[in-house]
Amino acid sequence: MKQKIFYLIALSLGISIVTYAQDTEPIDQPTEAETVVQELRKAQGFTVFSRLIEACGLEEELSKVRDEAYEQAYLQGQVTDLPRHPSVGQDGTLPEHRYYGFTLFAETDAIWEALLGKQAAAITVTDIKNYLTGKGLYPQGNKDDDYTNQNNIVNLFTTYHILPERLAPDRLVIHYNEYGRNFKEKYCTIPVEELYTTLGQPRLLKIYESAESKGIYLNRFPVLRNGRGQFSAANAPDDELRNDYHESGAFQPAKGQTLTADENQGILVATRDSTEQYVCDNVSAINGVIYPIGTLLANTENVQNQLGSQRLRFDVSSLFPEMMNNEIRSPRDYYPYGARDIRAFPASTDYPYFDNLYIAPGSQFYYLSGFGRGWANYQGDEFNIVGDFDFTLQLPPVPVSGEYELRYGISASSTVRTIVQFYLGSDKENLPASGLAVDMRVGGVEKRMRSTTINSNLGWEEETTDEAYDRLVDIRLREKGYMRGPRYFLTGYYTNSPSARERHYCLRRIVWKGHLEAGKTYYLRIKDCMDDPQLELHMDYLEWCPSNVYDNPEVPEDIW
Repeated sequence: MKQKIFYLIALSLGISIVTYAQDTEPIDQPTEAETVVQELRKAQGFTVFSRLIEACGLEEELSKVRDEAYEQAYLQGQVTDLPRHPSVGQDGTLPEHRYYGFTLFAETDAIWEALLGKQAAAITVTDIKNYLTGKGLYPQGNKDDDYTNQNNIVNLFTTYHILPERLAPDRLVIHYNEYGRNFKEKYCTIPVEELYTTLGQPRLLKIYESAESKGIYLNRFPVLRNGRGQFSAANAPDDELRNDYHESGAFQPAKGQTLTADENQGILVATRDSTEQYVCDNVSAINGVIYPIGTLLANTENVQNQLGSQRLRFDVSSLFPEMMNNEIRSPRDYYPYGARDIRAFPASTDYPYFDNLYIAPGSQFYYLSGFGRGWANYQGDEFNIVGDFDFTLQLPPVPVSGEYELRYGISASSTVRTIVQFYLGSDKENLPASGLAVDMRVGGVEKRMRSTTINSNLGWEEETTDEAYDRLVDIRLREKGYMRGPRYFLTGYYTNSPSARERHYCLRRIVWKGHLEAGKTYYLRIKDCMDDPQLELHMDYLEWCPSNVYDNPEVPEDIW
């Protein structure tokens, strides 16, 4: 059922589009450029949402534009470019600036007026709190009037609408090399989704687009034709309909408390590219974007359980808001300054460029955009780390408590990969080792080294038309801690390029398995185990996978 934004046809929301300067001198912010807080206050139709932002004490945070400490460190040479990357042959140019950014998905006043039966000007924060309480939302939240407390029910509700990265309309999801798509052309094939951690208490928000959705949605949970369940071979013998990974037209049944009967159809994000008849423009600010939404957005029990019943795949660059805020992640063209398609980042002891990543001295941390290269990478890009490296990243939260696997995407196509030790836990300063060191040179068929190539003895085989046999091969790989790469992304330029599942050097390594708690923060440390500073760690994507997916006797995990 189509979502409705009641008043958007009549509204004309102003747009203030600002581009970041690329100068090396300090930038005076133009007086006409306004922050998301200022834009929210002046735009028609966001009175209630603006009131919530103020009550939760978020105005100062949402007014941040640029990190002046990094600005000075860069100008004064306290942080310097990294040397030429040993394989790519480009210097490791540092970002010139460190901007902040935010994305707000905001209910309109018309929504609140319809729900509460009052004019927006008369709606109080107490009204909102009472409404949320009456609906049974955020039962763990405090019900007092300290809305600045992250555990307060109003704060939990409000911050779930905010991402700490600036997502322009064409960056809400990243289209590149998903199955069936030529990355040089603009069209949607199989579903594309991003899973971002919200402001405040860390929770996941899903942003989704497919050929069938006809727009970008929040927390949409369709039944996909993935060759499993009702679309397995026995139930749907037509291969075109049983395993093309398109939406089936049905949606997942509710799993717990919902706000609406059709909650799993998701919430449409109003953008210019939407085909809905009530199209309106988003509001763009110097440090963010505001998107009107026409249905109440909440992290309901159902949303948590839906996310907790799917494989959660993250491009590693999506874990760091700075990548989007500074237009580094997956650019549509070459960078406007310095090396064409490579960026580097200083060690955290020089200046911590990332909030969610600690880079120890001796680490040379590069990001390769993969623009136009046809690499065997999810979304085309990768981090590539050399030197005597040691770094720790904050992992995205899990939606529900339970048993999970953490998987690490591997591309063993190079002869200069390294061996690393993984550590995982909740105490950032005292992380236990996760199993034995992992040899990143090992592919499904070969172990590639500088001087020689030997058999890897993993038992990888090309897929056949015998699905039962192919599953036995998958089981054999899992027994050794590996999985094939997903069918989801292609490993070349064009629609007929092989998928990662078809490449013997594209694997997933299960690096950890155990119990995780929702609402708890976990960290992953990766340390080099080789003496050769020219060897490289390829870091592309991670997966949290709950046991109800990887260990489901009735509906096995799909190959996508």
